[in-house]
Amino acid sequence: MKHNFTRFVSLLLCIVLYQNVTIAQSAGDFRSNVSPTGLWNDVNSWQMYNGTSWGTAPHAPTSADGVITILASDSIRLSDVRTIDNVVVDNNGVLAIFNTSAFSVTVNDPITVNGRLYVANNVNLTGSGSILVNTGGTLNAWNGGTISVNVINNGHTRVQSAAHFANSSFTNNNSAEWASGTIDLSNASFINNGSFLITTTASTNINNPGATSTFTNSATGTITKQGSNNSVFFPAFSNTGRITGNGTILFANVTANTGTISPGNSPGILNLTNILLNNRPTTFEIELSTTGGVAGTNYDQVVFTSTPAAGSVNLNNAFLNVTNTASDPVGTIYTILTYPTPAGSTITGTIPPANITKPSNFTVNYSATAITLEKTAMFPLPVVWKSFEATAKNNQIEISWETSSEENASHFVVEHSAGNNIQYAPITSVQAKGNSNSVTKYKYIFTGADKNKTNYFRINQVDLDGKSKYSDVRFVKFDQGAVIKISTYPNPVKNELNINTQVNNIGVSLSDMFGRTILTKQLQAGTDVLNMHQLAKGYYLLSFYEEGRLIETQKVIKQ
Repeated sequence: MKHNFTRFVSLLLCIVLYQNVTIAQSAGDFRSNVSPTGLWNDVNSWQMYNGTSWGTAPHAPTSADGVITILASDSIRLSDVRTIDNVVVDNNGVLAIFNTSAFSVTVNDPITVNGRLYVANNVNLTGSGSILVNTGGTLNAWNGGTISVNVINNGHTRVQSAAHFANSSFTNNNSAEWASGTIDLSNASFINNGSFLITTTASTNINNPGATSTFTNSATGTITKQGSNNSVFFPAFSNTGRITGNGTILFANVTANTGTISPGNSPGILNLTNILLNNRPTTFEIELSTTGGVAGTNYDQVVFTSTPAAGSVNLNNAFLNVTNTASDPVGTIYTILTYPTPAGSTITGTIPPANITKPSNFTVNYSATAITLEKTAMFPLPVVWKSFEATAKNNQIEISWETSSEENASHFVVEHSAGNNIQYAPITSVQAKGNSNSVTKYKYIFTGADKNKTNYFRINQVDLDGKSKYSDVRFVKFDQGAVIKISTYPNPVKNELNINTQVNNIGVSLSDMFGRTILTKQLQAGTDVLNMHQLAKGYYLLSFYEEGRLIETQKVIKQ
Protein backbone atom coordinates (compact mmCIF):
# COMPACT_ATOMS: atom_id res chain seq x y z
CA MET A 1 0.00 0.00 0.00
CA LYS A 2 1.33 3.37 -0.94
CA HIS A 3 0.72 5.92 1.85
CA ASN A 4 2.50 9.08 0.82
CA PHE A 5 1.81 10.40 4.30
CA THR A 6 4.78 12.75 4.65
CA ARG A 7 3.95 14.44 1.37
CA PHE A 8 0.29 14.71 2.36
CA VAL A 9 1.06 16.33 5.72
CA SER A 10 3.44 18.73 4.00
CA LEU A 11 0.71 19.58 1.51
CA LEU A 12 -1.73 20.38 4.32
CA LEU A 13 0.81 22.59 6.08
CA CYS A 14 1.49 24.46 2.88
CA ILE A 15 -2.22 25.01 2.36
CA VAL A 16 -2.57 26.42 5.89
CA LEU A 17 0.54 28.60 5.92
CA TYR A 18 0.74 29.64 2.26
CA GLN A 19 -2.80 29.73 1.03
CA ASN A 20 -1.97 31.83 -2.03
CA VAL A 21 0.76 29.48 -3.31
CA THR A 22 -0.14 26.90 -5.98
CA ILE A 23 1.11 23.45 -4.92
CA ALA A 24 2.51 21.21 -7.71
CA GLN A 25 0.91 17.83 -8.36
CA SER A 26 2.81 14.55 -8.10
CA ALA A 27 2.77 11.56 -10.42
CA GLY A 28 0.02 9.14 -9.41
CA ASP A 29 -2.38 11.79 -8.10
CA PHE A 30 -6.03 11.52 -9.16
CA ARG A 31 -8.72 14.11 -9.67
CA SER A 32 -12.40 13.87 -10.55
CA ASN A 33 -13.50 14.29 -14.15
CA VAL A 34 -17.29 14.23 -14.10
CA SER A 35 -19.96 16.56 -15.36
CA PRO A 36 -21.40 16.90 -12.83
CA THR A 37 -21.81 13.42 -11.18
CA GLY A 38 -20.10 10.07 -11.39
CA LEU A 39 -19.34 6.79 -9.62
CA TRP A 40 -16.07 6.14 -7.82
CA ASN A 41 -15.55 2.76 -9.47
CA ASP A 42 -16.09 4.18 -12.98
CA VAL A 43 -12.71 4.87 -14.57
CA ASN A 44 -14.33 7.58 -16.69
CA SER A 45 -14.95 9.59 -13.51
CA TRP A 46 -11.22 10.24 -13.06
CA GLN A 47 -8.02 11.68 -14.47
CA MET A 48 -4.49 10.78 -13.34
CA TYR A 49 -1.38 12.98 -13.27
CA ASN A 50 1.59 11.35 -15.02
CA GLY A 51 4.20 13.76 -13.75
CA THR A 52 3.77 16.42 -16.43
CA SER A 53 0.06 16.59 -17.28
CA TRP A 54 -3.39 15.24 -16.50
CA GLY A 55 -4.68 12.42 -18.69
CA THR A 56 -7.05 9.48 -18.88
CA ALA A 57 -7.00 7.40 -15.72
CA PRO A 58 -5.99 3.73 -16.18
CA HIS A 59 -8.24 2.65 -13.29
CA ALA A 60 -10.41 4.02 -10.51
CA PRO A 61 -8.25 5.37 -7.65
CA THR A 62 -7.17 3.01 -4.89
CA SER A 63 -5.21 3.27 -1.66
CA ALA A 64 -2.03 2.57 -3.66
CA ASP A 65 -2.39 5.87 -5.51
CA GLY A 66 -1.46 9.43 -4.51
CA VAL A 67 -3.68 12.29 -3.39
CA ILE A 68 -7.27 11.90 -4.64
CA THR A 69 -9.08 15.21 -5.20
CA ILE A 70 -12.77 15.73 -5.90
CA LEU A 71 -12.88 19.05 -7.68
CA ALA A 72 -15.30 21.92 -7.15
CA SER A 73 -18.76 21.31 -8.68
CA ASP A 74 -18.01 17.56 -9.11
CA SER A 75 -19.97 14.90 -7.25
CA ILE A 76 -18.66 11.36 -6.70
CA ARG A 77 -20.71 8.50 -5.24
CA LEU A 78 -18.87 5.62 -3.54
CA SER A 79 -21.04 2.54 -2.99
CA ASP A 80 -18.74 -0.49 -2.95
CA VAL A 81 -16.24 -2.10 -0.57
CA ARG A 82 -12.81 -0.48 -0.88
CA THR A 83 -9.99 1.33 0.91
CA ILE A 84 -9.53 5.06 0.27
CA ASP A 85 -6.64 7.22 1.44
CA ASN A 86 -5.54 10.84 1.12
CA VAL A 87 -8.87 12.11 -0.21
CA VAL A 88 -9.47 15.86 -0.55
CA VAL A 89 -12.96 17.21 -1.29
CA ASP A 90 -12.56 20.70 -2.77
CA ASN A 91 -14.87 23.65 -2.09
CA ASN A 92 -18.29 22.85 -3.63
CA GLY A 93 -17.16 19.28 -4.38
CA VAL A 94 -19.22 16.33 -3.09
CA LEU A 95 -18.30 12.82 -1.93
CA ALA A 96 -21.36 10.68 -1.09
CA ILE A 97 -20.71 7.28 0.54
CA PHE A 98 -23.87 5.12 0.65
CA ASN A 99 -25.72 2.14 -0.86
CA THR A 100 -28.95 0.22 -0.47
CA SER A 101 -27.14 -2.74 1.11
CA ALA A 102 -24.51 -2.92 3.85
CA PHE A 103 -20.84 -2.39 2.94
CA SER A 104 -17.62 -1.07 4.50
CA VAL A 105 -15.17 1.59 3.41
CA THR A 106 -11.73 1.66 5.02
CA VAL A 107 -9.96 4.96 5.60
CA ASN A 108 -6.30 4.76 6.67
CA ASP A 109 -5.25 8.35 5.87
CA PRO A 110 -7.29 11.56 6.32
CA ILE A 111 -10.33 12.59 4.31
CA THR A 112 -10.06 16.38 4.12
CA VAL A 113 -13.42 18.03 3.51
CA ASN A 114 -13.55 21.55 2.10
CA GLY A 115 -16.82 20.82 0.28
CA ARG A 116 -19.43 18.22 1.29
CA LEU A 117 -19.13 14.65 2.58
CA TYR A 118 -22.22 12.46 2.93
CA VAL A 119 -21.95 9.33 5.09
CA ALA A 120 -25.34 7.68 4.67
CA ASN A 121 -27.33 4.47 5.00
CA ASN A 122 -25.64 1.04 5.19
CA VAL A 123 -22.02 2.25 5.15
CA ASN A 124 -19.51 1.53 7.91
CA LEU A 125 -16.65 4.00 7.58
CA THR A 126 -13.76 2.36 9.42
CA GLY A 127 -9.96 2.26 9.58
CA SER A 128 -7.04 4.08 11.20
CA GLY A 129 -7.62 7.36 9.36
CA SER A 130 -9.83 10.33 10.17
CA ILE A 131 -12.16 12.95 8.75
CA LEU A 132 -11.12 16.61 8.88
CA VAL A 133 -13.92 19.04 8.03
CA ASN A 134 -12.36 22.43 7.34
CA THR A 135 -13.98 25.87 7.57
CA GLY A 136 -16.61 26.03 4.82
CA GLY A 137 -16.85 22.24 4.63
CA THR A 138 -19.86 20.12 5.61
CA LEU A 139 -20.29 16.57 6.90
CA ASN A 140 -23.79 15.10 6.58
CA ALA A 141 -24.34 12.00 8.75
CA TRP A 142 -27.53 10.84 7.15
CA ASN A 143 -30.03 8.00 7.50
CA GLY A 144 -28.08 5.64 9.72
CA GLY A 145 -24.54 5.55 8.34
CA THR A 146 -21.85 4.46 10.82
CA ILE A 147 -18.66 6.47 11.34
CA SER A 148 -15.93 4.47 13.06
CA VAL A 149 -13.07 6.91 12.47
CA ASN A 150 -12.23 10.07 14.39
CA VAL A 151 -13.83 13.29 13.16
CA ILE A 152 -12.54 16.84 13.69
CA ASN A 153 -15.19 19.32 12.60
CA ASN A 154 -13.99 22.87 11.97
CA GLY A 155 -16.85 23.47 9.53
CA HIS A 156 -20.43 22.22 9.85
CA THR A 157 -21.85 18.77 10.63
CA ARG A 158 -25.51 17.88 10.28
CA VAL A 159 -27.07 14.69 11.66
CA GLN A 160 -30.21 13.86 9.73
CA SER A 161 -32.39 10.74 10.05
CA ALA A 162 -30.02 9.12 12.58
CA ALA A 163 -26.27 8.60 12.76
CA HIS A 164 -23.91 6.18 14.46
CA PHE A 165 -20.46 6.89 15.90
CA ALA A 166 -18.63 3.76 17.04
CA ASN A 167 -15.18 3.28 18.64
CA SER A 168 -14.24 6.83 17.67
CA SER A 169 -14.30 10.45 18.75
CA PHE A 170 -16.18 13.39 17.27
CA THR A 171 -14.72 16.81 18.08
CA ASN A 172 -16.84 19.80 17.09
CA ASN A 173 -14.83 23.02 16.97
CA ASN A 174 -17.39 25.04 15.01
CA SER A 175 -21.04 24.10 14.39
CA ALA A 176 -22.99 20.86 14.55
CA GLU A 177 -26.75 20.37 14.14
CA TRP A 178 -28.85 17.45 15.34
CA ALA A 179 -31.75 17.77 12.92
CA SER A 180 -33.61 14.44 13.24
CA GLY A 181 -33.34 10.81 14.28
CA THR A 182 -31.28 9.24 17.04
CA ILE A 183 -27.54 9.57 17.57
CA ASP A 184 -25.82 6.38 18.69
CA LEU A 185 -22.51 6.73 20.55
CA SER A 186 -21.11 3.20 20.87
CA ASN A 187 -17.82 3.30 22.76
CA ALA A 188 -17.48 6.80 21.33
CA SER A 189 -16.90 10.31 22.64
CA PHE A 190 -18.57 13.52 21.50
CA ILE A 191 -16.65 16.68 22.41
CA ASN A 192 -18.38 19.99 21.75
CA ASN A 193 -16.07 23.00 21.64
CA GLY A 194 -18.41 25.04 19.44
CA SER A 195 -22.14 25.22 18.76
CA PHE A 196 -24.32 22.09 19.07
CA LEU A 197 -27.83 22.96 17.88
CA ILE A 198 -30.74 20.60 18.56
CA THR A 199 -33.53 21.21 16.02
CA THR A 200 -35.23 17.80 16.06
CA THR A 201 -38.98 18.05 15.55
CA ALA A 202 -39.76 14.82 17.43
CA SER A 203 -38.68 13.51 20.82
CA THR A 204 -35.49 11.50 20.35
CA ASN A 205 -32.36 10.26 22.08
CA ILE A 206 -28.58 10.22 22.09
CA ASN A 207 -28.09 6.54 22.86
CA ASN A 208 -25.19 4.76 24.55
CA PRO A 209 -25.35 1.13 23.30
CA GLY A 210 -22.01 0.13 24.83
CA ALA A 211 -22.61 2.00 28.12
CA THR A 212 -19.10 3.53 27.89
CA SER A 213 -19.65 6.63 25.77
CA THR A 214 -19.25 10.24 26.85
CA PHE A 215 -20.62 13.61 25.77
CA THR A 216 -18.51 16.60 26.83
CA ASN A 217 -19.63 20.21 26.45
CA SER A 218 -16.38 22.14 26.97
CA ALA A 219 -15.85 25.66 28.30
CA THR A 220 -16.20 27.07 24.76
CA GLY A 221 -19.16 24.85 23.85
CA THR A 222 -22.83 25.81 23.65
CA ILE A 223 -25.76 23.38 23.48
CA THR A 224 -28.87 25.11 22.15
CA LYS A 225 -32.30 23.46 22.25
CA GLN A 226 -35.09 24.47 19.87
CA GLY A 227 -38.70 23.25 20.08
CA SER A 228 -40.76 21.75 22.88
CA ASN A 229 -40.02 18.08 22.13
CA ASN A 230 -37.80 16.04 24.45
CA SER A 231 -34.13 15.26 23.80
CA VAL A 232 -32.60 12.64 26.08
CA PHE A 233 -28.84 12.19 26.66
CA PHE A 234 -27.90 8.69 27.84
CA PRO A 235 -24.05 8.92 27.62
CA ALA A 236 -22.07 10.19 30.61
CA PHE A 237 -22.45 13.98 30.33
CA SER A 238 -19.94 16.61 31.47
CA ASN A 239 -20.53 20.34 31.10
CA THR A 240 -18.23 23.32 31.56
CA GLY A 241 -19.88 25.36 28.78
CA ARG A 242 -23.39 26.70 28.15
CA ILE A 243 -26.81 25.08 27.85
CA THR A 244 -29.41 27.36 26.34
CA GLY A 245 -32.61 27.48 24.29
CA ASN A 246 -36.21 26.36 24.76
CA GLY A 247 -37.72 22.93 25.36
CA THR A 248 -36.58 19.85 27.26
CA ILE A 249 -33.17 18.21 27.58
CA LEU A 250 -32.97 15.25 29.95
CA PHE A 251 -29.60 13.96 31.11
CA ALA A 252 -29.51 10.41 32.47
CA ASN A 253 -25.91 10.41 33.73
CA VAL A 254 -24.16 13.66 34.70
CA THR A 255 -20.53 13.33 35.78
CA ALA A 256 -19.77 17.06 36.17
CA ASN A 257 -21.40 20.44 35.65
CA THR A 258 -19.53 23.66 36.29
CA GLY A 259 -21.08 25.36 33.28
CA THR A 260 -23.85 27.86 32.59
CA ILE A 261 -27.59 27.38 32.11
CA SER A 262 -29.04 30.23 30.08
CA PRO A 263 -32.68 29.61 29.12
CA GLY A 264 -34.30 30.84 25.95
CA ASN A 265 -33.27 33.12 23.17
CA SER A 266 -34.30 36.28 25.02
CA PRO A 267 -36.39 34.98 26.73
CA GLY A 268 -37.49 31.31 27.08
CA ILE A 269 -38.15 28.27 29.26
CA LEU A 270 -35.65 25.42 29.52
CA ASN A 271 -36.66 22.09 31.08
CA LEU A 272 -33.77 20.07 32.55
CA THR A 273 -33.08 17.02 34.70
CA ASN A 274 -32.53 17.62 38.42
CA ILE A 275 -29.22 15.66 38.47
CA LEU A 276 -27.65 18.37 36.29
CA LEU A 277 -27.50 20.66 39.34
CA ASN A 278 -27.25 18.71 42.61
CA ASN A 279 -24.75 20.69 44.67
CA ARG A 280 -22.62 21.48 41.63
CA PRO A 281 -21.17 24.97 40.91
CA THR A 282 -23.65 25.68 38.12
CA THR A 283 -24.32 29.23 36.91
CA PHE A 284 -27.85 30.34 36.03
CA GLU A 285 -28.14 33.30 33.65
CA ILE A 286 -31.61 34.86 33.81
CA GLU A 287 -32.81 37.73 31.64
CA LEU A 288 -35.81 39.90 32.55
CA SER A 289 -36.05 41.23 29.03
CA THR A 290 -39.53 42.65 28.40
CA THR A 291 -42.34 44.05 30.51
CA GLY A 292 -45.21 41.77 31.51
CA GLY A 293 -43.96 39.29 34.09
CA VAL A 294 -44.83 36.13 32.11
CA ALA A 295 -42.29 33.27 32.16
CA GLY A 296 -40.99 32.41 28.69
CA THR A 297 -42.54 35.56 27.21
CA ASN A 298 -41.02 38.32 29.31
CA TYR A 299 -38.34 36.55 31.32
CA ASP A 300 -36.29 33.34 31.45
CA GLN A 301 -37.23 30.32 33.50
CA VAL A 302 -35.55 27.00 34.36
CA VAL A 303 -37.86 24.06 35.10
CA PHE A 304 -36.36 20.98 36.78
CA THR A 305 -37.87 17.51 36.71
CA SER A 306 -36.82 14.05 37.87
CA THR A 307 -37.82 10.58 36.77
CA PRO A 308 -39.22 8.30 37.87
CA ALA A 309 -39.28 9.27 41.56
CA ALA A 310 -39.17 12.58 43.36
CA GLY A 311 -35.75 14.01 44.15
CA SER A 312 -34.04 17.22 45.19
CA VAL A 313 -31.77 19.90 43.77
CA ASN A 314 -29.16 21.46 46.02
CA LEU A 315 -28.27 25.13 45.47
CA ASN A 316 -25.44 25.49 47.96
CA ASN A 317 -22.74 25.82 45.27
CA ALA A 318 -24.81 27.46 42.53
CA PHE A 319 -24.32 30.91 40.96
CA LEU A 320 -27.01 33.32 39.76
CA ASN A 321 -26.59 36.18 37.27
CA VAL A 322 -29.65 38.35 36.63
CA THR A 323 -29.94 41.10 34.02
CA ASN A 324 -32.96 43.38 33.74
CA THR A 325 -34.17 45.49 30.85
CA ALA A 326 -37.87 45.23 31.74
CA SER A 327 -39.78 48.11 33.36
CA ASP A 328 -42.30 46.13 35.41
CA PRO A 329 -43.77 47.86 38.48
CA VAL A 330 -42.45 47.43 42.01
CA GLY A 331 -43.83 44.22 43.54
CA THR A 332 -43.59 42.12 40.35
CA ILE A 333 -42.58 38.53 41.11
CA TYR A 334 -40.64 36.35 38.65
CA THR A 335 -40.45 32.56 39.15
CA ILE A 336 -37.00 32.02 37.65
CA LEU A 337 -36.50 28.39 38.78
CA THR A 338 -39.16 25.84 39.62
CA TYR A 339 -39.23 22.12 40.42
CA PRO A 340 -42.90 21.13 40.14
CA THR A 341 -42.79 17.42 39.21
CA PRO A 342 -43.03 14.76 40.34
CA ALA A 343 -44.87 15.44 43.57
CA GLY A 344 -42.53 15.62 46.54
CA SER A 345 -39.60 17.10 44.64
CA THR A 346 -37.84 19.81 46.62
CA ILE A 347 -35.23 22.53 46.38
CA THR A 348 -32.68 22.44 49.19
CA GLY A 349 -30.04 24.96 50.21
CA THR A 350 -29.68 28.53 49.02
CA ILE A 351 -27.37 30.24 46.56
CA PRO A 352 -24.58 31.98 48.53
CA PRO A 353 -25.05 35.77 48.43
CA ALA A 354 -21.48 36.17 47.14
CA ASN A 355 -22.48 34.03 44.13
CA ILE A 356 -25.41 36.26 43.13
CA THR A 357 -25.06 39.08 40.62
CA LYS A 358 -28.29 41.04 40.21
CA PRO A 359 -29.65 44.58 40.18
CA SER A 360 -29.86 45.83 43.75
CA ASN A 361 -33.59 46.55 43.38
CA PHE A 362 -34.43 42.82 43.34
CA THR A 363 -34.53 40.29 46.17
CA VAL A 364 -34.14 36.51 45.88
CA ASN A 365 -36.74 34.34 47.68
CA TYR A 366 -36.89 30.55 48.17
CA SER A 367 -39.68 28.03 48.65
CA ALA A 368 -39.68 24.22 48.64
CA THR A 369 -40.26 24.12 44.89
CA ALA A 370 -39.22 27.49 43.44
CA ILE A 371 -36.85 30.45 43.41
CA THR A 372 -38.43 33.84 42.80
CA LEU A 373 -37.21 37.36 42.22
CA GLU A 374 -39.20 40.29 43.61
CA LYS A 375 -38.76 43.82 42.33
CA THR A 376 -38.42 46.08 45.34
CA ALA A 377 -37.53 49.42 43.70
CA MET A 378 -37.71 50.89 40.22
CA PHE A 379 -33.96 51.39 39.76
CA PRO A 380 -30.82 49.66 41.06
CA LEU A 381 -28.34 51.55 43.20
CA PRO A 382 -24.94 50.48 41.86
CA VAL A 383 -23.49 50.95 38.41
CA VAL A 384 -23.97 48.01 36.01
CA TRP A 385 -20.83 47.61 33.90
CA LYS A 386 -21.09 46.82 30.20
CA SER A 387 -17.45 46.94 29.02
CA PHE A 388 -13.96 48.15 29.96
CA GLU A 389 -10.98 48.25 27.58
CA ALA A 390 -7.45 49.67 27.39
CA THR A 391 -5.93 50.02 23.89
CA ALA A 392 -2.76 51.71 22.60
CA LYS A 393 -3.23 54.53 20.11
CA ASN A 394 -0.37 56.71 18.80
CA ASN A 395 1.90 55.92 21.77
CA GLN A 396 -0.92 56.78 24.13
CA ILE A 397 -3.42 54.54 25.86
CA GLU A 398 -7.16 55.00 25.46
CA ILE A 399 -9.13 53.91 28.53
CA SER A 400 -12.78 53.36 27.60
CA TRP A 401 -15.69 51.92 29.53
CA GLU A 402 -19.47 51.68 29.31
CA THR A 403 -22.22 51.28 31.88
CA SER A 404 -25.60 49.72 31.17
CA SER A 405 -27.31 51.62 33.99
CA GLU A 406 -26.45 53.94 36.88
CA GLU A 407 -28.24 54.95 40.04
CA ASN A 408 -26.75 57.51 42.48
CA ALA A 409 -23.31 57.14 40.86
CA SER A 410 -20.80 59.89 41.74
CA HIS A 411 -17.58 59.40 39.78
CA PHE A 412 -14.96 56.97 38.45
CA VAL A 413 -11.31 56.96 39.56
CA VAL A 414 -8.96 55.50 36.94
CA GLU A 415 -5.90 53.87 38.52
CA HIS A 416 -2.59 52.80 36.92
CA SER A 417 0.34 50.54 37.75
CA ALA A 418 3.41 49.50 35.71
CA GLY A 419 5.72 46.51 35.87
CA ASN A 420 5.67 43.43 38.07
CA ASN A 421 5.54 45.30 41.39
CA ILE A 422 1.88 46.21 41.11
CA GLN A 423 1.07 49.37 43.08
CA TYR A 424 -1.91 51.34 41.76
CA ALA A 425 -2.09 55.11 41.82
CA PRO A 426 -4.96 57.35 40.66
CA ILE A 427 -4.41 59.12 37.30
CA THR A 428 -7.77 60.85 36.79
CA SER A 429 -11.31 61.20 38.11
CA VAL A 430 -14.28 61.19 35.71
CA GLN A 431 -17.73 62.47 36.65
CA ALA A 432 -20.45 59.79 36.36
CA LYS A 433 -23.75 60.45 34.64
CA GLY A 434 -25.40 59.65 37.97
CA ASN A 435 -28.78 58.19 37.08
CA SER A 436 -29.38 56.36 33.82
CA ASN A 437 -31.23 53.30 32.50
CA SER A 438 -29.37 53.28 29.17
CA VAL A 439 -25.80 52.72 27.97
CA THR A 440 -23.35 55.50 28.93
CA LYS A 441 -19.86 55.68 27.38
CA TYR A 442 -16.71 57.13 28.96
CA LYS A 443 -13.17 57.66 27.62
CA TYR A 444 -9.83 58.93 28.94
CA ILE A 445 -6.50 59.27 27.08
CA PHE A 446 -3.48 58.38 29.22
CA THR A 447 -0.15 59.89 28.14
CA GLY A 448 2.07 58.68 30.97
CA ALA A 449 2.50 55.02 30.06
CA ASP A 450 5.80 53.29 30.88
CA LYS A 451 7.05 52.30 27.40
CA ASN A 452 9.28 49.51 28.71
CA LYS A 453 6.81 47.61 30.89
CA THR A 454 3.31 46.23 31.14
CA ASN A 455 0.81 48.94 32.12
CA TYR A 456 -2.14 47.86 34.26
CA PHE A 457 -5.41 49.79 34.70
CA ARG A 458 -8.46 49.46 36.90
CA ILE A 459 -11.41 51.73 37.72
CA ASN A 460 -12.87 52.46 41.13
CA GLN A 461 -16.55 53.38 40.80
CA VAL A 462 -17.75 55.59 43.67
CA ASP A 463 -21.42 56.16 44.62
CA LEU A 464 -22.88 59.35 46.11
CA ASP A 465 -22.96 57.66 49.52
CA GLY A 466 -19.22 56.96 49.35
CA LYS A 467 -19.48 53.23 48.64
CA SER A 468 -17.14 52.02 45.91
CA LYS A 469 -16.28 48.96 43.84
CA TYR A 470 -13.34 48.08 41.59
CA SER A 471 -13.60 46.92 38.01
CA ASP A 472 -11.61 44.08 36.43
CA VAL A 473 -8.00 44.79 35.42
CA ARG A 474 -6.94 45.64 31.85
CA PHE A 475 -3.37 45.91 30.57
CA VAL A 476 -1.23 47.09 27.65
CA LYS A 477 2.32 45.80 27.15
CA PHE A 478 5.28 47.73 25.72
CA ASP A 479 8.77 46.57 24.78
CA GLN A 480 11.34 49.38 24.54
CA GLY A 481 8.71 51.79 23.31
CA ALA A 482 6.95 49.44 20.89
CA VAL A 483 3.42 48.23 21.61
CA ILE A 484 3.18 44.44 21.82
CA LYS A 485 0.27 43.42 19.55
CA ILE A 486 -0.61 40.36 21.59
CA SER A 487 0.09 39.64 25.26
CA THR A 488 -1.26 37.17 27.78
CA TYR A 489 -1.55 37.26 31.56
CA PRO A 490 -0.98 35.39 33.86
CA ASN A 491 1.34 32.63 32.66
CA PRO A 492 1.46 30.09 34.32
CA VAL A 493 -2.33 30.16 34.66
CA LYS A 494 -4.70 28.39 37.06
CA ASN A 495 -8.16 29.42 35.89
CA GLU A 496 -8.54 32.41 33.56
CA LEU A 497 -6.02 33.55 30.95
CA ASN A 498 -6.36 37.17 29.83
CA ILE A 499 -5.50 37.71 26.16
CA ASN A 500 -4.84 41.35 25.26
CA THR A 501 -4.83 42.34 21.57
CA GLN A 502 -4.12 45.82 20.27
CA VAL A 503 -5.52 45.20 16.76
CA ASN A 504 -8.81 43.81 15.44
CA ASN A 505 -9.56 40.47 13.80
CA ILE A 506 -6.85 38.33 15.38
CA GLY A 507 -7.56 34.60 15.19
CA VAL A 508 -6.40 32.42 18.07
CA SER A 509 -6.13 28.64 18.34
CA LEU A 510 -5.41 26.69 21.54
CA SER A 511 -3.91 23.20 21.18
CA ASP A 512 -2.49 20.64 23.59
CA MET A 513 0.97 19.05 23.57
CA PHE A 514 -0.23 16.42 21.09
CA GLY A 515 -1.29 19.06 18.56
CA ARG A 516 -5.03 18.53 19.11
CA THR A 517 -7.07 21.72 18.67
CA ILE A 518 -9.09 22.55 21.78
CA LEU A 519 -10.69 25.78 20.59
CA THR A 520 -10.51 28.51 17.98
CA LYS A 521 -11.98 32.00 18.15
CA GLN A 522 -11.72 35.51 16.70
CA LEU A 523 -10.48 38.40 18.86
CA GLN A 524 -11.04 42.14 18.63
CA ALA A 525 -8.87 44.88 20.14
CA GLY A 526 -9.08 44.76 23.91
CA THR A 527 -9.03 42.00 26.51
CA ASP A 528 -10.60 38.57 26.08
CA VAL A 529 -10.77 35.99 28.88
CA LEU A 530 -9.99 32.32 28.16
CA ASN A 531 -11.37 29.98 30.83
CA MET A 532 -8.84 27.16 31.36
CA HIS A 533 -9.86 25.82 34.76
CA GLN A 534 -11.32 22.63 33.25
CA LEU A 535 -8.12 21.74 31.36
CA ALA A 536 -5.56 19.26 32.65
CA LYS A 537 -2.26 20.55 34.03
CA GLY A 538 0.55 20.78 31.48
CA TYR A 539 1.77 22.70 28.46
CA TYR A 540 -0.48 24.24 25.81
CA LEU A 541 0.20 26.25 22.66
CA LEU A 542 -1.55 29.45 21.62
CA SER A 543 -1.29 30.24 17.89
CA PHE A 544 -2.28 33.70 16.64
CA TYR A 545 -3.27 34.50 13.05
CA GLU A 546 -3.73 37.79 11.20
CA GLU A 547 -5.52 37.59 7.83
CA GLY A 548 -4.99 33.81 7.87
CA ARG A 549 -1.22 34.14 8.42
CA LEU A 550 0.47 32.73 11.52
CA ILE A 551 2.10 35.69 13.29
CA GLU A 552 2.94 34.39 16.77
CA THR A 553 2.89 31.35 19.04
CA GLN A 554 3.01 31.35 22.83
CA LYS A 555 3.51 28.43 25.21
CA VAL A 556 1.07 28.46 28.15
CA ILE A 557 1.58 26.48 31.35
CA LYS A 558 -1.63 25.31 33.05
CA GLN A 559 -1.10 24.79 36.78
